[in-house]
Amino acid sequence: MGKRKIKTLELGTVPLLVRIGQASRLFGIGRPQLMDLVKAGKVRTIRLSPRGQHRFPTYELAHALGMSDMVARVGIPVNRDLLRNLEDEIRDAVSRVQEAFRHELRSELAKLRQDIVQEP
Repeated sequence: MGKRKIKTLELGTVPLLVRIGQASRLFGIGRPQLMDLVKAGKVRTIRLSPRGQHRFPTYELAHALGMSDMVARVGIPVNRDLLRNLEDEIRDAVSRVQEAFRHELRSELAKLRQDIVQEP
């Protein structure tokens, strides 16, 4: 009796960035091995918060472990500073939009008041 042949291949989704635990499950490496790759400059970390939450690009991990053909390389159009300050960027953007809306609303109200005063 021979070995059973696998006839199907199951494909799943792979996140762009992974935590240490996810890297361990996906690639079978532990924290010490992952940190060795980071120290050697083979994998970079992306710091998401000042408290030290780090994520690792999946493609870089796969490439460092010789599995780059298994994971698609996808460019992340966000720089590290934006990831670190994402909350501040969103807050600033919302404030700018609110201020622009207030200005627009005030000018429209002023026009309506003038129209009411001019109509005898």
